[in-house]
Amino acid sequence: MFTARQITRHTMTAFGVAPSVEPKILLSPGGEEGLPSLNLIECDNIPQCGVTSYATIGMSQYTNLSTGGGKNLGVELLAAAGSNWKVIQSGLIGSALNIASGKHSIWPDTIFPDVMSGFDQAVSVPHALFVLPFLWNDIEDLESDDLVITWLMMVPVSDQEFLFAELNGVQALNARLLEAQPDVFNLMRPSVI
Repeated sequence: MFTARQITRHTMTAFGVAPSVEPKILLSPGGEEGLPSLNLIECDNIPQCGVTSYATIGMSQYTNLSTGGGKNLGVELLAAAGSNWKVIQSGLIGSALNIASGKHSIWPDTIFPDVMSGFDQAVSVPHALFVLPFLWNDIEDLESDDLVITWLMMVPVSDQEFLFAELNGVQALNARLLEAQPDVFNLMRPSVI
């Protein structure tokens, strides 16, 4: 089992934050049905100036899937957005609570609909597509005798992109996103579809 401090340090190292820097930890409120609160770390100006990176800490304790060899798979979530987009925190927390509830599982190419809808900041990309992280240094999995912890990155997608993925598959959406190279830090970006 890994401690929250070990997960935090591992994530911050992948973000490129010096070991001497203390993490800024945000405590989210608990969800419905008595779900516990979740911690987020916040790193300003990572991976570039004007962008804030976030990561869940402790979400990996919730059951998700099993891996080979009988080990449980724990997942921590990552996101980044322009520093003025605080709604990204709500999207990350909402996605984490989906998993903590035990009603949802997550793996690469999972889309959670409407995780950034209904908050103070309007966005054009209210849905969360989860992919292998690509913005930071490689984030190696953490592995113990009975647990593997991995990380997935939230890429906000528009209604049109979400519907395109529903009709054509997430791989087709990923191809469109890769080709268009949208500004993933701008939560009011135009759709690539």
